[in-house]
Amino acid sequence: MNSNTQNLDLSILDLWNAIYLGRWLLIGSVIISVSLAAYYANTAPKIYKAETLLQPTSEGSSSGLGGSSLGGFAALAGINLGGGDKSTSSLAILESREFARSFIQKHNLLKDIFSEEWDSSTESWVSGTPPKLWDAVDVLRNDIRSINLDVTTGLIKLSIEWTDPKKAADWVRWMLEDINNSLREKAGRKANQNLEYLKSEFENIELSNMRNAIVSLMEREIEKKMTANVRKEFAFSTLDSVETPPIGANIKPRKAIILALGFVFGGFLGVVLVIFLFINKKRPPSLNK
Repeated sequence: MNSNTQNLDLSILDLWNAIYLGRWLLIGSVIISVSLAAYYANTAPKIYKAETLLQPTSEGSSSGLGGSSLGGFAALAGINLGGGDKSTSSLAILESREFARSFIQKHNLLKDIFSEEWDSSTESWVSGTPPKLWDAVDVLRNDIRSINLDVTTGLIKLSIEWTDPKKAADWVRWMLEDINNSLREKAGRKANQNLEYLKSEFENIELSNMRNAIVSLMEREIEKKMTANVRKEFAFSTLDSVETPPIGANIKPRKAIILALGFVFGGFLGVVLVIFLFINKKRPPSLNK
């Protein structure tokens, strides 16, 4: 037993000799691994990233319109006097499933997101049944679109990662345009509703101080309506324009990293094989049974 164990003892010199003797196996392992890594890096779909930097807009302060009579009446009427930052709610809408769903439907992106299931020659789905919109929303929100908020500056980075650099840039532009249009139209409808309500209340109230308060509220709602009508970047303003990534400026796959990992893996696998064969050859016959 002791003699067999001693025969299996390996020194650093033994391992070095084993690697030297098996150097061609090691080199072959590295070459094969690096070749496979290079093949993957060259054939894998190239992913491009288009992005923009956004700054949320605000409605400003109420400029002293929050007096007891005006503020109380506005609260009862469900009218927002402003004075707060709406960036949180605007960002929540941008990140919502509802917005992603409407974005996919408006721009007919289902066949782009599930391009492998779409037959462009026949303009039909391969399976005969279109994928679920729910799944497309998940893919868009989790794998394609990224929204990052800098809590220090309040700035937002909106980015799209896609195989087509032009489409990636277009989707960022469309998304920004859609969210601004959606929130602008919503604000305009809300202002119109508030104005209709205030007009009816103005006709039914005789107290002069309350009538003055309603007039002030109406002026504010008219201001909101005008802002919604004329401000193109209603919810988010662009600080950095969207640029189409040039061909070759893909962010994935990262060829250098993939080749390096292939080299390391091939070297490791080669060393393990060389040492295993060396130990197996040196093992006494009694231990091979």
